[in-house]
Amino acid sequence: MIKIEYPFTEAKVRALKAGDAVSISGPIHTGRDKFHKWFADGHSIDVDFRDGALYHCGPVVVADTSAPGGWAVKAAGPTTSVRENPYEPEFIARSGVRIIIGKGGMDAATLAAMKRCGCVYVQAVGGGGGSFGSCD
Repeated sequence: MIKIEYPFTEAKVRALKAGDAVSISGPIHTGRDKFHKWFADGHSIDVDFRDGALYHCGPVVVADTSAPGGWAVKAAGPTTSVRENPYEPEFIARSGVRIIIGKGGMDAATLAAMKRCGCVYVQAVGGGGGSFGSCD
């Protein structure tokens, strides 16, 4: 197991090889379809992804008046990454993200952007979302 800690620099990422098992430690931000489209439409983001990680995540969110914003995440598992292909090469180039976590793989254009920019795709195990309490 290769342990990689934030910041996820280009040198750390380029040292990884296909098939390596990795343990990632540090802040990991989530985003999926709507986020990618919003970013591609030219909107700015409040999160600095440079040398960071993006998790293609399918959260289970429930109304919870005691939680910030009135919503609470109860589980967060990987979602299918292929849906992000139309937006991912631009996101990688503009954001400086180094690690993308998801399931199912990415297309040739996204993989080329990863190679060019020093970013890696980490395959997550489907069904491996963490539980944060009951969803009752």
